[in-house]
Amino acid sequence: MSIPVIGTAVVNNTYWVTRLIASIDQPVDKFVIFNNGGDQTVQKELESIKQLNTRYINEICIVNLPGNIGFSG
Repeated sequence: MSIPVIGTAVVNNTYWVTRLIASIDQPVDKFVIFNNGGDQTVQKELESIKQLNTRYINEICIVNLPGNIGFSG
């Protein structure tokens, strides 16, 4: 049985999301990353992460927001 969805947010850099992805050891159908900083450098790094061949994650989805919309957004 797999986990349907895991989601996380990124604002300044991809270090911690990369560590999070590397730590997953159970099957996950979809891993969603919200780029909440609007930074083009982070966006490019996330696209590279999306192309990674992960053992347990079936699909990585990136949602690029125009800027930091805050916690409630």
